[in-house]
Amino acid sequence: MKLSLCLLLSTFVLSTQAQPPAAPLNFSNVPVPPPKVKSKDTKKEPMKMVIDSESLNFDKDTNIAIFRQKVRLRSENMDVDGQEMEVHFKKEPTADAPKTPAPVAPKSPPPPAFDPNKPNPSKEEAAQNGAAGPKPGDGSQNIEKAWIRGKGSIVTIVKRDSKGSSVCKSGDAFFEDKTGKLTLTIFPEVEQEGTILRATDRSTTIFLDREGKITADGPLKTIRPSSTGKTPAADPPPPATGSTPR
Repeated sequence: MKLSLCLLLSTFVLSTQAQPPAAPLNFSNVPVPPPKVKSKDTKKEPMKMVIDSESLNFDKDTNIAIFRQKVRLRSENMDVDGQEMEVHFKKEPTADAPKTPAPVAPKSPPPPAFDPNKPNPSKEEAAQNGAAGPKPGDGSQNIEKAWIRGKGSIVTIVKRDSKGSSVCKSGDAFFEDKTGKLTLTIFPEVEQEGTILRATDRSTTIFLDREGKITADGPLKTIRPSSTGKTPAADPPPPATGSTPR
């Protein structure tokens, strides 16, 4: 019995010693995904103009579109909400129509000669002396003019310019791209930097130019923010009903 057990143990030891060691793992054949390359173009693309509505009538001969019910326009520098919007789009020049030559931009003056006795200009002076870039657009894209009607409800327009944002509310509104002017009628109201201009009569008209400057024609109330930064409470405007004729 002891002899057979010794023979069994010796056979097991010999068999384990005869096995070669395990080979190391090889990862050379495992596919590796290529690294992500960041795009060098960091310029932000301009926001496209998007108009949502429940219905649309478009005349391709006149380039006039009428959007009705829950109209919602979103663009780079202007957001519009109303019940009806009549848009006159700019007509593209045809092949037979004579093209107006593009205006020639004036050449920028040459840089001043280097003067070793003059100190280097500050950043503010360098920015003022540099060539001025194009002014920001008003977000109208290819719109020539547009009427926005509330149809008994309130038209809301958020207009963005170089100075900030203007939140406008009125019964009707009209926009013309040639002048960049926004006209608000039927109890209009405009808020800029916490200050509210609110019409107190239906006949009051408020105008905003391309740079956000406000002018008004008719009685209105000016509500300025308090020292705490909160706008004081004011009487609500009368309901905007009906529409003004064009």
